[in-house]
Amino acid sequence: MSKIAFVIPTAYTRPEYLPLAIDSIISQQTSHEIKVLIGCPQSKLEQVRAVLPAGVDLVAEDPNGGLASKLHKLLLQALVGCDFVAWLGDDDLLTPGSVHAAIAALEQNPTAAMVYGGCDYIDAQGKKMFTNASGPWAAKILSFGPQLIPQPGSIMRSSAYLESGGLSDEFNLAFDFDLFLKLSNVGPIIFTNQVLAQFRWHPTSLSVRKRMTSVTEASKVRRKHYGPAMKLLWPIWEPWVILATWLAGKLVNFRFR
Repeated sequence: MSKIAFVIPTAYTRPEYLPLAIDSIISQQTSHEIKVLIGCPQSKLEQVRAVLPAGVDLVAEDPNGGLASKLHKLLLQALVGCDFVAWLGDDDLLTPGSVHAAIAALEQNPTAAMVYGGCDYIDAQGKKMFTNASGPWAAKILSFGPQLIPQPGSIMRSSAYLESGGLSDEFNLAFDFDLFLKLSNVGPIIFTNQVLAQFRWHPTSLSVRKRMTSVTEASKVRRKHYGPAMKLLWPIWEPWVILATWLAGKLVNFRFR
């Protein structure tokens, strides 16, 4: 039986969402053993502990470093003894059966570093607005186009995460994109044709509140990973990718009004 570790980092500023995120993980109908680790600031430990179900571990996050390095340390702690590892935002949800589908895809593709699927966008109340169904081509354009792979629901092979070097504080918001590109150098990133998660789009979400920062950081991530020729030619297409990505976010904001 394979084992998977999920990390949920939380500042516990949206207490109504955390129990929903945890339940979406532990209620999965799967033969795989699931481990859940919650990381939060030292000052919030008692508040978070009061709402946790049995069997869920809680640790104080490292106060040093940025969001990416704090999450990296939690992932390293969680993946010990586990075949697979993932993280989920404290306001996001896994869909029923997503863990089984994702791990089945990884087991069928033993060289794959990560799997991802579709992702529903939901509003603050949990109402589904639309589905991101970017499909397998999102991984194919990862190195030169917009980052369209949904992080919620994606699952990494623990060994691939370690080999990639994991998350770092080089980027404040686009650190998942940087990680995906590093993982793609370890093994294929594969797609499973199933909606694996629900991403909650609301005004307090970092990716919503700092949309332009996220978009410009994503451009820096791409340029970091370009080869010599691409580093010379990037001004030809990169501004258009930035504009298209920013406009897509504005469109989502408009649809959620």
